[in-house]
Amino acid sequence: MRRPTTLAVALLLLVSPAAAQNAQVADALQQRDVTAAMSLVQQGVDVRTPQADGSTALHWAAHWDELAAARALLDAGADPRQANRYGVVPLALAAENGSAPMIETLLAAGADPDVGSPGEPPVLVAARTGRVDAIRTLLAHRADVDAREAWHGQTALMWAAAEDHAAAVRVLVEGGAAIHARSNGGFTAMLFAARAGAIDAARVLVDAGASVDDTLPNGSPAVSVAIGALHYELAAYLVSRGANVRVADTAGVTPLHALVQARNPGATSPL
Repeated sequence: MRRPTTLAVALLLLVSPAAAQNAQVADALQQRDVTAAMSLVQQGVDVRTPQADGSTALHWAAHWDELAAARALLDAGADPRQANRYGVVPLALAAENGSAPMIETLLAAGADPDVGSPGEPPVLVAARTGRVDAIRTLLAHRADVDAREAWHGQTALMWAAAEDHAAAVRVLVEGGAAIHARSNGGFTAMLFAARAGAIDAARVLVDAGASVDDTLPNGSPAVSVAIGALHYELAAYLVSRGANVRVADTAGVTPLHALVQARNPGATSPL
């Protein structure tokens, strides 16, 4: 299975120099030697001792999605809230994998459903994977469905829409996600879908009450955004659902202007 390489995993793997003394369980699980790790646990070796970068055995169990090992570690006293040097907790890695069983195990042991890695709430990371069961598990434990990442103010619904994870969009909407919320840059989930050509996600959003006439801060409507990104099928879908094709941005560019410019990229603006 392909492993994601976004923030939480990158931070976990970034520093693994000589391991801290006595971090034997973590060392074994870093190598995915579950047999050796479980033998050490049975011998009473401290499962909470971190490696040099702060990664614990539970971090590695979550990273490799070794559920039985994670449960054994928790039974032996592992702390699901223990962060490594970069602020990453095991739940962030479970969310990266979209692993509902691991997420459930960590949450049941006391992990905070809204804490993953700095700036990235777990529900956003799970939404990016598109794994509906992972999202449902987080929401069932009262994760904030409208939590925002720290850099651009984007939400899980925006991330799911941008990746065209229609089923994830539906689950988030059913969980109370704010359909009309905007990122710091003024994008709604619909505008993210328009830019990405995410037509399946757009259909779910429209059926849930999202506006086909959402506009960017400069007045550019979703149809123009889709056309500018060369997603003509999505633009046509928005028009079929009643999008206003006469609306212009602050420079006076309408969807028709955007279409002409997109089809003739060397042409000067008609305005």
